[in-house]
Amino acid sequence: MHRRFLYAIAVGMGLVASGGQTEGDPITKAMDQAKPATVRGASRPEIVGTDVFPRIAMLWSPAAELKGSRTERLAKYGVSVVGVEELGLRWKRAQHADLAEEFEPATIGIARAALAKVLAANRKAIICCEVYFFEAERRSYPADHAWWFRDAKGQKVSFWRGAYNMDVGNESYIEHIATRILAVHVALEGKAGIFLDNLRFDQTAKRGWLSLLKKLRVARPSIVLLVNSGWSSTDLEWIAPLINGILYEDAIAHTRDKDTEAFYQRVAAHWNLLRSPRISVNEKFGARNDKASMLRELARTLAYTDTYFIYTDSTYGHRHSWRAEWDAPLGKAIEPARSPSPGQLARRAFEGGTVAWLPAIAKAPVTIEFDTPHTSASGGSPDRAFRLDPGTGLILLRKL
Repeated sequence: MHRRFLYAIAVGMGLVASGGQTEGDPITKAMDQAKPATVRGASRPEIVGTDVFPRIAMLWSPAAELKGSRTERLAKYGVSVVGVEELGLRWKRAQHADLAEEFEPATIGIARAALAKVLAANRKAIICCEVYFFEAERRSYPADHAWWFRDAKGQKVSFWRGAYNMDVGNESYIEHIATRILAVHVALEGKAGIFLDNLRFDQTAKRGWLSLLKKLRVARPSIVLLVNSGWSSTDLEWIAPLINGILYEDAIAHTRDKDTEAFYQRVAAHWNLLRSPRISVNEKFGARNDKASMLRELARTLAYTDTYFIYTDSTYGHRHSWRAEWDAPLGKAIEPARSPSPGQLARRAFEGGTVAWLPAIAKAPVTIEFDTPHTSASGGSPDRAFRLDPGTGLILLRKL
């Protein structure tokens, strides 16, 4: 569940021509309506993603202490999730906002300029714009619309205060959401991805999700899609091949078997099923003063997976502080992600250093040694030997 925090970026005004209608199915028509005439037929630029570590993500709320404009702060992250309006896009005004399937033409140029600034600062940044699918705010559609989900008594079901579940099994609703998603993708020239929240696992929901994703893949094979699985880290094999990333929203704290090492093994397995560029995000909730918790999950993320990472306060805004360890210049991985082994040290080499993690069930501390001095990304003096107690991790940088 998320409260949405949308921020407008004033980057100057620009005007682009809107395209006329074409014959064909509703999705194709919507794409042509959203696409300025100057870019019709243009190839979609590749979204490459970052190849260096640590890979840090942002969900709606950049760290306040980062310097520069909001655009510059977005560029600090490898993957960012924002509202559609964050970049300056505005849907055409309608009595019920989410019925809109086209953008105000003048706002397309504004959004492209804002995105261009982010990419100029970090060409490998991936911005994912959120489009609602599972739920909607109550005024987004007419109160009696057929697209609202209704229970056995015919009542709408509240998801969070002021929002209700949508009927994700309704094919006309799925077509509508596909049209909105593709309008975003075309307006931003394929240079941004899409975020979809609140994956559900009942059979009706699965059919609806598969229908939506297949429509998107047919219309835009290269579209980048990030999906939030919430607390779930199991039963994701059916969706992984159709998307580019999974957001594990504090899932590490909600493993049913309480086996956190197995959680990381599942995350790595899902990664291998995803489409490229792969952009899964491991999110951990925790108190800002709990540095040990943040470092524990960052070390495990780096040792066991190739995913992005973020440590936030909670689901409400996903606010966080920027950590010194996130600036550690590890560079590219020169060894593959390690597979968890009960009680055994996991050690992984990067161009700029080493990450080590010792599971909590290890029987004794372990000392790792180097031929050259290293320093901890958390601070301290250079050394050639470092001790890990069970349940701790280290991010070590080679001293140049």
